[in-house]
Amino acid sequence: MKKICFFVGNLNQAGGTERVSSVIASELQLRGYQIHMLSLQCGDKPFFELADGIEVNQLFTTAVRGMLRLPLAIFKLRSYLQQHQIDILIDVESMLALYALPAVMGLKMHHICWEHFNYNVDLGKTSRRLARKLAARFADDVVTLTERDKQLWLSNATCKANITAIPNPVTISLPAEINPHKEKLFLAVGRLSYQKGFDLLLQAWAQVVSLHPDWRLRIVGDGEDKTMLEQLRRELNIEVSTELAPKTNNIAAHYQQAAFFVLSSRFEGLPLVLIEAQAYGLPIVSFDCDTGPAEIIKNEESGWLCEAGNVADLADKIRNAVNCFNDEVTYKSFSKYSNENRNEFSVDAIIEKWSDLL
Repeated sequence: MKKICFFVGNLNQAGGTERVSSVIASELQLRGYQIHMLSLQCGDKPFFELADGIEVNQLFTTAVRGMLRLPLAIFKLRSYLQQHQIDILIDVESMLALYALPAVMGLKMHHICWEHFNYNVDLGKTSRRLARKLAARFADDVVTLTERDKQLWLSNATCKANITAIPNPVTISLPAEINPHKEKLFLAVGRLSYQKGFDLLLQAWAQVVSLHPDWRLRIVGDGEDKTMLEQLRRELNIEVSTELAPKTNNIAAHYQQAAFFVLSSRFEGLPLVLIEAQAYGLPIVSFDCDTGPAEIIKNEESGWLCEAGNVADLADKIRNAVNCFNDEVTYKSFSKYSNENRNEFSVDAIIEKWSDLL
């Protein structure tokens, strides 16, 4: 069976990219592939569990800004691929193509670039924009998380690579049963950062709670915007009906308690929290941001999509959700559609897509 090397930034980290790549790699190992997990730096103590037999290595033992040692990293990566006779190299994040493309030059090796954001999001790095353009032209395949992002790649880059959309799977343990006694609670989960748009959510909530004072909003997460968000709660006079809860390893308890999930992100790649929320039967209110929500939520069936960044529209759709909850038959219908949609994102379904590509 083929030898596959997943080239990651740092497998010791606990982010969503590391979690998903660990799950995909482990499932492929169990299906007979020989998997290597190679970190650019550190990665000697993977945060997430890996299947037995996976080889874990690192190019550098210390963390340094990557571009400062680009030539040496390219040399070490090429040497590793040759030494271990790797058949397929998968860059876990498009930035890593800057190392991988020159490293595989002239080698008989299939090269896949796996995008974890979307084409329009560069997080302020011109090097990421360059990496994407080079990957589109010189890699064999580019894997995006959504069909919308696939179209962004095709429209904005010269694509000689095959562009394939494969969503991430839901990676949390699925509930044996869903709590039928939901509280009047909207749940939001994520890092307290500009990307997640919780400032927009609080502004929308201020327009809702005056009409529905018996409902609450809970935001679960930590991050650099916490102080700003606490101040905004005070300014909007919504401290009684809102709370900022710390991140937790038991997010399932929140999913079981809440009646709805709400996503206010300014941008996404593929928001796994939406898939997790659906697994617990939560209808979703979400901005139709790039990219992901429109491919997870069936509008007016499993949730509501609203114009990206439009606070008034978000408030209006939250009010729609409250009215839905007041009609037991309608709410159960939304919850059922939401729960059934999770099957499209099961690990088995996603691994089949990866197996077809490989």
